[in-house]
Parts: sequence; C-alpha cells; structure tokens
Amino acid sequence: MNARLSELLHGAEKLARTDALTNLPNRRAFLERLSEELAHARRNATPVCIAYIDIDNFKRLNDERGHVEGDQFLKKIAQAIRDTIRGSDVAARLGGDEFAVLFTDAKRSAVEPLAHRLLARTQALGERYPGLDVGASVGMAWFEAAPDAPEQLLDRADGAMYEAKSAGKHRFALWAGDSARPQLQG
Repeated sequence: MNARLSELLHGAEKLARTDALTNLPNRRAFLERLSEELAHARRNATPVCIAYIDIDNFKRLNDERGHVEGDQFLKKIAQAIRDTIRGSDVAARLGGDEFAVLFTDAKRSAVEPLAHRLLARTQALGERYPGLDVGASVGMAWFEAAPDAPEQLLDRADGAMYEAKSAGKHRFALWAGDSARPQLQG
C-alpha cells in the first residue's frame, strides 16, 4: 500500500510542476529551480542568465488556424527549445505563448548564439504558416553576480523581450548588468 501511495504522490507532484501541453516544467517549477540556481551562483560567484521567449503573432495563428493548430505549434516550439539548449539548461513554459530558459553555468559568449539559434528555429517553424508572420522575440538577462531574487532576473529578461518586440519582433535583446537598457542584438 505504501508503495502505491508513494507512486500516486509522485505522479501528483509531477503533474503540479509540469505543463500538460508541452511536458516542460511549468512556471512554478521554473521559479523553484531558478531560486536554487541563484543560490548556487551566489555561493560559487558565477554568472546567471535566463532567456524569456514570447511567440510573435501567436493570436493570429490561433484565430486563423484554430486552437488545435496553435497547440501543435506550441508543442513544436517546446521541442525546438529542447533541441537547441544544453542538457544542463532548464526550459519551461511560463504560460500561454511564453517560455523561459535558465542557462546553468553559462558563459556569456555561449548564450548569445543560443538565442540566435532559438530565433532561427522559431522563424523556420513559423514559415509553415505563410502570411501569419509567426516567430519569436527573445529577451535575455545576464547577471555577472546573481541577484537576490528570481523576480529581478525575470523582470530584466521580460523587459529585454519587450524591447525586442517593440523594435519589430523576431529579434533578440540582451540586458546585461552593466547596461541601463537592453541592447538589441539582431
């Protein structure tokens, strides 16, 4: 009986921390892991970096092709993210058409090319829907010294993503601790 109860509890815990559509960790699980990574980065004096990914024109895809097609697209985006990042990195679906990636022990020179690959992969997936201009805007936050709270990192990455969107979408913007504003990268 105890083994069955343990199995059921483990299954319930997994469901509470996993996005049902994409099978990626959900916002709750991502924030917990981000807090752990920040503590690790502070102890070891290592940088920390996250990317915030928002699908451009996703509403248009849902409106014109239907929610079933929209859900399929989100699954493909999740797989493209998994295929692009390193095994040690953590991808999550934060909700709707928003995703995040925590880059563990990442070098700044390595994460910027990853952001460009994410853009290229989402653009390629979006080309399957001509006329809808589907793609992604990516905002990245880089802290040489880990901030105290995960919200600081998320706010900076979210702000960088909005900078990319306001510059015309399908772009990447980087906020680094040494700059007052995010810098567009392409």
